Formats: sequence, structure tokens, C-alpha cells
Amino acid sequence: MTDAPPADLLSQVPLTDLAAMPPNSVEPALFLRRALDAEKKAKSYYRELTTERAQRKQLEDDVELLLAQSEVLESLDSSTPEMYETYEPEPSYSGGDATAMLVLTDWHCEEQVDPSTINGLNEFNLDIAAKRVEKCVQRFLLLLDSVRSISNIHRIAIPVLGDMITGHLHDDQKESNYLSPTEALMFARDHLHSAIDTIVKETGVEQVDIYTSAGNHGRISQKPRVSTAHKQSYEWLLYKWMEKDYRNEPKVKWHVVNSYFNLANIEGKRVRFHHGDEIRYNGGVGGITIPVLKAIRNWDDGLKSDLDVFGHWHQFLRHPKFVSCNCLIGYNAYAQRRVKAAFSHPSQTFIVIDRDRPGAVDVREVFCD
Repeated sequence: MTDAPPADLLSQVPLTDLAAMPPNSVEPALFLRRALDAEKKAKSYYRELTTERAQRKQLEDDVELLLAQSEVLESLDSSTPEMYETYEPEPSYSGGDATAMLVLTDWHCEEQVDPSTINGLNEFNLDIAAKRVEKCVQRFLLLLDSVRSISNIHRIAIPVLGDMITGHLHDDQKESNYLSPTEALMFARDHLHSAIDTIVKETGVEQVDIYTSAGNHGRISQKPRVSTAHKQSYEWLLYKWMEKDYRNEPKVKWHVVNSYFNLANIEGKRVRFHHGDEIRYNGGVGGITIPVLKAIRNWDDGLKSDLDVFGHWHQFLRHPKFVSCNCLIGYNAYAQRRVKAAFSHPSQTFIVIDRDRPGAVDVREVFCD
């Protein structure tokens, strides 16, 4: 008996040629060919059936979605919005006490910023400095009015955190500054007086506290001192001088310290004021945040604080643990080349600390341009 040819070979043989094959091989070959045809048709029908089922399921889902959308639209058409009750703002909040802060730092009041050296991004001179201080105080008073409807502001704090003058720390500053260090002290004193006196008069608060910190620029020595830094600081002299100016003003209290940190208890929170120059940052892409947090962690081992407030870095940055305050001088070569900071408009900083709330409840820039 002759064996039947393989199925793959038989599938290539036309049906008309099967008759010519020996009788003992025609019947199995024809059976296999028909079986293969039936299998192909079954697979084709299955694919069509699967496609039709998927299309029907999609249509059912679309109908269900349209019905749901129709119900939502009907409910919206039938609803009538209600008006809120009229809110009458109270002149002041009678709840927990709060302190508002205006942080003044990094004025560099006698320094020149020539627009041609900073790609036209900023300009700074004595007239612009005076106008910016005045505008800063005016906008602080506007911000203070806006928060008094929700906070009982009974106290103002004015941290003055250094680099109010530039001094002659570098040779180019001797060439370009508009004033000598002693003349710059007089200029800074006059405008600090104007700012403090205006705030005392216009706010009517019980007390104005001035917390000071000496910067790294306004020093007599070429190299920074550590334990005797205050003795080498023009700004420390300015603060002690102004403390005597206000000795007969009961509402104004100066807190002038010899140490780097000026610690304050404000509404039950310990706030650590300092200039910020002891934070080590080398221009990494992550910015100053990580170096600041590392420094705070180390400082907290000995002097735990709820909030650090500092300047020096010429940029505004808010974090739950700290506030980095921007400068009055605005964007300059230092910010662009040394700090590699992004461009920012000149500003000082507004902070509100509420006795009944954790941390700072409000932190904003007070733009001065």
C-alpha cells in the first residue's frame, strides 16, 4: 500500500489533478484538502465574530455614556444656583494676635549698577535707591491693610539684615561707588529713619521691633572676622547709632546683637535672623535650598529655630524652614556672575506670623520698582 503525500504538498495540487493520482491516494488527499479549507473558513468566521462583538461592545458603551451625559445635562438645567450671603469685611480681626514683618536687606545704597554692564536689565543710583525705599514702605502699608481684615496685627517687626551699604570691599567698588562708606552710612540712616517713622505713624501698632544683622560688605577689615566681626562693621555702628536715636520713642525697640544670629520670639515661634553669608553655596544647579537646609540642620543642634530669615543671596525663596529675601539694589553683576541667580525685580520681603498658626502664614515679595 502506497503512503499518502504530505498535507502541505497536497495543498499545492489542483483538485483537477487529483483524479490522475492512483486510486489508493485520491480519497485521503481530497479529504485533507477539504479539511484544510474548512479550517480556514472557521478561522475567518471566528475573526469576523470577534470583530462584531467588539464593535457591539463599543456601541453599547457609547450609548451608556450618552445616557449618563444626558442625565447630567438635565440635572444642570433643572438646578438654580444660590447667591452667597453678602460679606461685610471687618476693620480688624478680633481673634489671635499676629506680627507683620518688613525685611529690609541688601540695599547696597551707594553702589552703581550701570545698565551697560548687566545687559540693560537694571539700573541703580542714589536717586533710584531713595525712590525704591519709599515705594517699598508704601507697598508694605498696602499689604498690611489687606491682611488686617483676617489677622489682628498688633506688632510690627523690621529685620534689617545687612549689606545696607556696599563699602570698599573690592577695588572696583572704590572706583564706581557714589559715596564713601561713611557717607553711605549717612544715606542709609536717613532712609531707615524715614521708613521706620512712617511705619510707626501710619500703622498705629503697639510696638515696632527692629532686629539687626551686620552684612559681609560693610566692614572695615579686608578679611572677615569671626568673634570680632561686629567691631569691624560699619553697619553695627549704624545700628547702635540709630538705637540711640530712638531711645525716647517708647514704641520702637532696637535689638542690636554682637553675634551672627539675632534670635527673636515672635508670636511663640523662634525666628533666627542673620545676613546669610555663612551659608556655603558654590553655584550648583539645585540652587541654594540644599546648602541652606544643611546649615539649618547643623545650627538647630544648638539653637533650634522654627524659621530662618536671611538675605545676602539676592533672591527671593520661600520654604517651610526659611525665607531667603531679595535685595533693593536689584539684579547686578554679583547676582548674574557669582550667584548665577535668575533675573528678579528689586524687592524686600513681607512676612506675617500668627500666634494660632504654625510657621509663617504669609510670605510675599514687596516689589520696589
